[in-house]
Amino acid sequence: MPEPVVLQKLLTGSVAAAIVEAGSDHVGYYVTLASEVASLRTPTQLLAAYGVDGAPEFAGVVRFEQPRLATVDTSRLANLRACRNQLTGATE
Repeated sequence: MPEPVVLQKLLTGSVAAAIVEAGSDHVGYYVTLASEVASLRTPTQLLAAYGVDGAPEFAGVVRFEQPRLATVDTSRLANLRACRNQLTGATE
């Protein structure tokens, strides 16, 4: 059996509130492979990698296994990798 694919979703204040306060059990919009952003350690790096401008009062993440019937579009990974490398000074 293949290793499960772990995805990561950026949570800003309104999304986190919907999950915690309203009990929402789903998220929408963009998620990424957790392995692609694991090296990002600060809120500033996370927000920049996800293309979020400004400074939200809250930034967190949720990680989860890819649902069995879901597909992952990796067409944006090159942009994410370039941003991650720029933020962390890594080279590939």
